[in-house]
Amino acid sequence: MLKRLIQFVLEITGYRVVPKDRYKQLLALEHYQPSEDALAEHLRRVISFYQVDCVFDVGANNGWFRNWVRDKVGFDGLIVSFEPIAAQVRTLEKLAANDPLWIIRSCALGRREEVRDFHIMESDVFSSFLKPDPNQPSKYTDSNVLRDSTPVQVSTVEVEWRKISAQHKVKRMHLKMDTQGFDLEVFAGAEPVLESVITVQSELAFIHLYENGADYRDAIHTYSAAGYRTSMLQPISYDESLCMVEADGLFVREAQPPVPSEQV
Repeated sequence: MLKRLIQFVLEITGYRVVPKDRYKQLLALEHYQPSEDALAEHLRRVISFYQVDCVFDVGANNGWFRNWVRDKVGFDGLIVSFEPIAAQVRTLEKLAANDPLWIIRSCALGRREEVRDFHIMESDVFSSFLKPDPNQPSKYTDSNVLRDSTPVQVSTVEVEWRKISAQHKVKRMHLKMDTQGFDLEVFAGAEPVLESVITVQSELAFIHLYENGADYRDAIHTYSAAGYRTSMLQPISYDESLCMVEADGLFVREAQPPVPSEQV
């Protein structure tokens, strides 16, 4: 009787009692991350095989991708990171002071040049032009929740690539997109320069975290229609039932001739 009363009081105040073993399972799910070693090794081979000389890091956040592609993938060429959140930009600019081949651009990328409201979530890694989906997995309901919105400048891959390629004489881009449901809008802005976008890395949604966000079928169809073949799918996260929420998709252009096998 007392136990039921305590449970009732806790539940109406937003808490729930769970067995110790179940709590450990939930904690493990919250922090579970699939190994990225396979993706790093495969991307290293892809970058070498397709002779990529520039990486566009769209959705840079705190610079984790730059660190990963330098340290784990071994890419030592030009990296251009795009980030619209001012506080993150300041952090990136300090970090980039020690890397002359790392350029920070304080803007978002999309389909067209414009000013657009950007939504800052409770955990800024979820920040997006899109709003959280009310049916998202419950493990994200405290972190992927709208905290603030701010107008940001939006450029396009085309506009930025024409500047960067002219200034730095780079020709073959790896386009990495991690924009929380906005990747296809970024890709649409690359259409006039796709002959230079040799490889694409995109976050694919198997379970929606954002309203009106494209799912993995839309994304794979879009990249395929533009002439890209799927090279690898790597899980990023799982829900409470161990069903995949998101995955990294790696795509390569069909029309690119292979280089000699000894370079792979």
